[in-house]
Amino acid sequence: MRLFSAIRWPGTPSEPKASTATATLEPSPNAKVTEAATGDVAKASFSDRPRLLFVVGDKAQQQSLDQTLQPIRNRWHISVVVAVPDQSSHLADGPFAAVVADAKLAERSGIKYLTEFSAHSPSTLRVLRCDGNDQAELKRHTGPAIQALALNADAELVEANLDRMILLDEWMSNPSVKTLVGRMKQLPSLPTLYTQVVTELQKPDASIEFVARLIATDPMMAAKILQVVNSPFFGLTSEITEPAAAVMFLGTERTKSLVLLAKVFSQFEKSKCEGFSQEQLWRHSMATGAFARSIMMTETRNARLADMAFTAGLLHDVGKLLLAANLPPEYSGLIAQASRRNLSESEIEKEALGATHAELGACLLGLWSLPIPILHAVAWHHQPSLGPEKEFSILTAVHAANAFDYEKKKAADAPAAVIVDFKHMDDIGKTEHLNTWRKLCGCPPKAPPTPQK
Repeated sequence: MRLFSAIRWPGTPSEPKASTATATLEPSPNAKVTEAATGDVAKASFSDRPRLLFVVGDKAQQQSLDQTLQPIRNRWHISVVVAVPDQSSHLADGPFAAVVADAKLAERSGIKYLTEFSAHSPSTLRVLRCDGNDQAELKRHTGPAIQALALNADAELVEANLDRMILLDEWMSNPSVKTLVGRMKQLPSLPTLYTQVVTELQKPDASIEFVARLIATDPMMAAKILQVVNSPFFGLTSEITEPAAAVMFLGTERTKSLVLLAKVFSQFEKSKCEGFSQEQLWRHSMATGAFARSIMMTETRNARLADMAFTAGLLHDVGKLLLAANLPPEYSGLIAQASRRNLSESEIEKEALGATHAELGACLLGLWSLPIPILHAVAWHHQPSLGPEKEFSILTAVHAANAFDYEKKKAADAPAAVIVDFKHMDDIGKTEHLNTWRKLCGCPPKAPPTPQK
């Protein structure tokens, strides 16, 4: 459980928290709503703003941090206070979604402050603002779970990280999700090559050529990237033979996602689960990513959102890899049952396990700090009407792309049925767009179901 050790497990005796009865993920009231077709972000109303408590060492730090956080006060009710011996004075403005303490405070360490704070408010997420040296101390901490936030993070990064932490914390409070995650003894680590590529691309003078050289140091990865870029999904008229040309064609975002998925697949290539095919899952992931990107581009003409939809589509079924690797006999039986009963695997998973590969995959990707729109798309890709998006979004594109690829398989006598969530499409006013999207994905047109009176 190494990868999940940083997550506070709500519902344990030392961390009481209300839980839900089923594994259906409820949209977080604290999480940022996914970018819609315009790219705008919906903001919470003033009265609904979740509360954050930041604790610093002195007045100068208080003034500095207060100014740094000014851009995000329209979404959060933020209190920045100087640490005092009696923590009860800090609780008057609560309850808080999270308490964020600097690693170095005047009278005690931030870790000690957060540990003591847990006694007053055990359900509040605890976060330490720290640098690399303090993170080493945090790793040795054995008390209530504390998560890390970079000391020099700007307002945008603070907001993104807290959104993700709070969302994961709420998901993990679901007992069914918690139980299923607890059964995952083999977990993929975040690939080193992916981290290197991301680090390079974050530099002001990022070099596509350097990224290509990084990929070329891994012959298997270079071969996979070339195989993908020359596949029918991209419809090239001439073959690309060099990693640099492949990266140039794919662009940085699609290259990153392919490196991530390919490396995760390679970590589980030796696992055996009867009835489960990594090759089939790879092809389905590629198709869903490509279809989601096309749908998003058609609706928005926004290449950045389209690339994010590609990433989400590519990664939407990563939870299946976890199930196949960790529960091979049980998952094999569920696959066979889905085929026998002509149900989707997610329906059978929910029935037998209480949670699905969608929730499982979203939790893993959240720990790897992928953007919240991608987490939403993975978590609710079978039932977007249960998610937080109430307009066209990356979630919509991935859901439709996934369903259309299954429609094509159904035409080829595939056993399981994954269908479009027409309630979601009606809610966002996109039902009439479905046949346009189907045509993009190579599916025949269909009439929408007749509304029931």
